[in-house]
Amino acid sequence: MSSRTGSAIAEPRGSAWPAQPTARPQRSFRERFVRALADQRTRRFSPLEGLALALIVAISAVFNLIGLGNEGYANEYYAATVKSMLLSWRNFFYVSFDPGGFISVDKPPLGFWLQAASAKIFGFSGWSILFPQALAGILSVALLYYLVRRVWGPLAGLSAAIILAVSPISVVTNRNNTIDSLLVLALLGGVWPSPGR
Repeated sequence: MSSRTGSAIAEPRGSAWPAQPTARPQRSFRERFVRALADQRTRRFSPLEGLALALIVAISAVFNLIGLGNEGYANEYYAATVKSMLLSWRNFFYVSFDPGGFISVDKPPLGFWLQAASAKIFGFSGWSILFPQALAGILSVALLYYLVRRVWGPLAGLSAAIILAVSPISVVTNRNNTIDSLLVLALLGGVWPSPGR
C-alpha cells in the first residue's frame, strides 16, 4: 500500500517538473549602455550612439567656436599674409607675405588659401581667419570617431572622439591660425581609404 502511494507521487521517468522561473538581474542604464557599445559583433549605428556622437561634436564646437573672435589675429605674421593674399590673385596663389608679392610663406598653401577664402566671404577679421581651423578641429573629432569605430567598435570610437574634443592642446591649436588643425584633418582623411579589420 505504502509502496503504491510512494510510486504514485514519485516523479515520472523521462519527464521533468516545471522549472521555477528565475528573475534576470536588472542591469543599470550605464551597464546596458557600455555593453551595447562594446559589443564588437554589432556594427549597426544605434540611436543611442548617434546621440552620444552628437553630444561630443557639440562639445567640440563649443570649445572651438565660443569666443573665437576674442583671440584677435593670433599669429600676426600669418594674419598679415592672409591680408596680403586678398590684394591680388598673384599674391593669393603664391601665398605672399608682402603686398608686392616678393616673399612667400614657408608653409603649404592650402591652409592659407582657406583662410583667405574665409576672409573674403566674411570680411577680414580675427574670427574669419581662425574659423577654418576651428571647423577643421570639429570635423577631425567626427572623422576620428569613424576611423576608430570601424576597427575597434563604437565604444572605442566615442572614447577617441571625446578625448580629442576636450584635449587642451587640441583646443588651443584649433583656435590658432598656424594651420596645424587642417594638417590633422588631412592626415585623418588620408587614413580613410585604408580597410578596417
